Amino acid sequence: MILDLRQLLLNLDGLPMQEAERATFEKYLDLYMDKTNPERGFGLLAAHDGAHVRIAQSRFEHAFYTKGDCGRNAFDLGRATRVAWIGPIIQGSVPGTECWAVPPKEAHRRPRARNRLYLIRHEPYVVWLEPSQDGGWWFSSAYPAGYGDIRRYCRLGRQTWARKKTP
Repeated sequence: MILDLRQLLLNLDGLPMQEAERATFEKYLDLYMDKTNPERGFGLLAAHDGAHVRIAQSRFEHAFYTKGDCGRNAFDLGRATRVAWIGPIIQGSVPGTECWAVPPKEAHRRPRARNRLYLIRHEPYVVWLEPSQDGGWWFSSAYPAGYGDIRRYCRLGRQTWARKKTP
């Protein structure tokens, strides 16, 4: 199934920040956590290539907050409205999605490890996965990114897959 991302935007208009944060967290849990075993604290998705991707409840803050004033984390509405984009992008259901193997920032520590970067240039938006020891992936973060950031992320990586845009 090919999806239009704009139909998946979470409407947070007019909500106070605390309510928007709560609504986003509830949507995140609803979309991505294992409802049959909630104590696990994560859910599983299949990536575009069938690899399993764990999405942990504990990654919510990392994915939906940015460094605010004085170094404190601030809830990011731009990230929050796109909470439902993460799954379809990872699953390869969105036209224009690319998947890249990118060295981690600490490449000197783990020279063979590669992160997985999903991106949509026309939005522009990125989803980051980190390798797990069992050959699968852990969701790390997702956010709107600048074109320059996307170019920088891809500079040392290699494209491994792409879903062509539909006409």
